[in-house]
Amino acid sequence: MIKQSALVFKVLCSACYGEEIWQLNRITRTLKAADELPPGSESDIEFIAEKFIAHSKQMLCAGCGKTGLITVFRVTQ
Repeated sequence: MIKQSALVFKVLCSACYGEEIWQLNRITRTLKAADELPPGSESDIEFIAEKFIAHSKQMLCAGCGKTGLITVFRVTQ
């Protein structure tokens, strides 16, 4: 079994100043729900990271519900 590297992002909202840490499972679920993750790409961490960054401006803030105000930063370990 190949060990996957962790994928972690800090997700910030510029409207309500909310902050969350998102990990691979949540990122993958979000991209699948938005139909942004093609089948078979779940194992490509760098592809998922690129898609998440591109999709972040379309995401709703969990705190205030506004769209277009999310900024994401990849957390390196």
